[in-house]
Amino acid sequence: MRRNPNSAGLWLALPILAMALAFAPTADAAMINIDVLVEDPGDGTFSTIATISSFDNSGEAASDTYDYSNFSFNGDDTITPESDKSQIFFVMNDNGLNLYWVHDSTTDATGGSANTTLDLMDPLGNNPPLDYIFEDEANDGFSGNPGDTLTADNNWNSGGAYTDGYVAGGLNTTLDSGWMLFANFNSDSGLSAWAATSSNGDQVDLSSYLASSGANTSGLRVKFQLSETQPVPEPGTVALFGLGLFALVGLRRRKK
Repeated sequence: MRRNPNSAGLWLALPILAMALAFAPTADAAMINIDVLVEDPGDGTFSTIATISSFDNSGEAASDTYDYSNFSFNGDDTITPESDKSQIFFVMNDNGLNLYWVHDSTTDATGGSANTTLDLMDPLGNNPPLDYIFEDEANDGFSGNPGDTLTADNNWNSGGAYTDGYVAGGLNTTLDSGWMLFANFNSDSGLSAWAATSSNGDQVDLSSYLASSGANTSGLRVKFQLSETQPVPEPGTVALFGLGLFALVGLRRRKK
């Protein structure tokens, strides 16, 4: 039987294609891991203290997923509101990867305020701008260049909903994007705790960077960046890799 000269190339291409697809990066990954780093007051260097994971709200825009009345995201995932606590967390949705910064709880009637700053640094120049997307209340103030710095004034002293916050997003989820996001309080009142919250419910306590006296005079920052450790491949990805490996074994046997 005469063999088609192109068949060997086809048999070789199929397993390589399957394995390439298995490890191809996906821009719409449902969950992203983010490292949390804290600043050393002595020399200004940063060290990683924890890794958190983003919430998944695929199919929704950032402005539609945050409900400040119960800290819920389209009814799927829930952040527990806590009095006098400020929480940072990340959400993947149709706008990409977004940071949410929310202060206080709806059950706390004492009110409060916070002036915060987000600084986006992208040494590699690959990241889209950090855009302000959504805020709780229209009377809050935002300033700075949205391409790299966002300063926000949040006040929750009236209106019956004693919580406040905002969403900033457009963060690139490509591992080699190189972005670093710095967060700090310029001043605050009515807050005594600060945490980075993960989708699995874990919280990273950052309270030492939020002075309970009402002003963070240390100037210390917390840094967030993409973790090199990302979620394991989905079953479909593993199946593609297995298919490619199986085909390679079959090709080797055909040659024998």
